Amino acid sequence: MKIALGQINPTVGDFSGNSEKIMEFARRAHASGAEMVLFPELAVCGYPPRDLLEKPAFAARSQQVVNEIAQAVPEITIVCGFVSRAKVETGKSVMNSAAVLRDGAVQFVQSKVLLPTYDVFDELRYFAPAASQQLYPFAGKQLALTICEDAWNDKNFWHRRLYSVDPVDDLLHAGANIVLNVSASPFHLGKRELRRHMLETVARDNKVSVVFVNQVGGNDSLVFDGSSMVIGPDGKILAQAKSFEEDLILFDSETLQGDIHPQTVPGDPSAYAALVLGTRDYVRKCGFQRVVMGLSGGIDSALTAAIAVDALGKEKCDRDRHAWPVLFRTQRDRCAGAGMQTRYPF
Repeated sequence: MKIALGQINPTVGDFSGNSEKIMEFARRAHASGAEMVLFPELAVCGYPPRDLLEKPAFAARSQQVVNEIAQAVPEITIVCGFVSRAKVETGKSVMNSAAVLRDGAVQFVQSKVLLPTYDVFDELRYFAPAASQQLYPFAGKQLALTICEDAWNDKNFWHRRLYSVDPVDDLLHAGANIVLNVSASPFHLGKRELRRHMLETVARDNKVSVVFVNQVGGNDSLVFDGSSMVIGPDGKILAQAKSFEEDLILFDSETLQGDIHPQTVPGDPSAYAALVLGTRDYVRKCGFQRVVMGLSGGIDSALTAAIAVDALGKEKCDRDRHAWPVLFRTQRDRCAGAGMQTRYPF
C-alpha cells in the first residue's frame, strides 16, 4: 500500500485552519495515489495545547472537527491526532489520541500510553494514559499505531528507560508488521540524529518498517523541525521529508520505495533554520504585521537583524530610531547585506 506523510504546520487552537490544512494535504495525497495519509500528534488542535485542555469546549470541538474531516474527505484513509474524552476514572477528562478516518467516519481510535513529564513536556498533568493499545488491520497489514513518546522506550536503545512498559514492543508481539508513529517532537541540536538512530534500532531489531510523521513549525516556545521519515526493516531510510517546512511524501510498503527530500545540514545551519522558523511563526501566529528591533551594535544585533529579515522579509522590519547608535562596521555590513533599511544612516 502507498502511505503518505502529511508534515503540516498547525496552530494551537486554530481548529478551522488546521482542519483545512489536513483536508488539503489529504486530497493531495489521494491525487498522488496514496491509500492512507498520516498527520502529526494532535494535528487537529496543534501541539502543545496545555491549559486549553481544561476547557470542555476544546475537547468537544476537537471531536467535532475530526468527524467533519472524515465526512469531507472520504476517498482516502486519514490518521490524525486529536483530543478525545477520557473513558476511565483517572481524574483527567481527556486523552491524547489518534483517529483513523475511513469511508466518511471515525473507524478506530488509539490513545497514547506514555505521557512524558520531563524537559518541556507536562502531559501527565492533562491527559489520562491509555491502559492498552490494539492493532489496526488495513490493506492486509497489521498496523501498530503509536503516538510520539510511545516509541521512545525501546530496551535495545535506551540504557535507562523511563517507563516499565513499551507500547511498540507490545504491539509487535501482538503481530504488527508496520509501526506508525504520529509525533510532535520538538527540535534541539542533535535531536534529529537521536530520533533517527532510535527508530532505526526499532526497525532493524524487529525487521519492520517504521513510519514516522512529525509536526513542523513554531508554537509558543517550541520549534518542531518535521524531518518525517520511513525506515525500512534493514534500518535504512526509505523516505524522508524536508526539515523546517511543510512537506508531503509517499512511501510504498510493498516495493519499499519512497520520496527522499533534502534536509537541512546538522549543526549551525539547522540551529539558524530553527531560529528563523520560530521567529516567523511567532509573528505570524500572533497576528503581528510588523516588528521593531532595537539594535545596539554588536554581532548579536547583526544576527538578530539577519534572522528577522530572513523570517519576515525586510519590508516588515523596522529599526527603533531610539536604539543605541550602531557603531560597528560588522553590523552595518551585515544589515546592508540583508537588504534592511534603517531609520538613520550608520
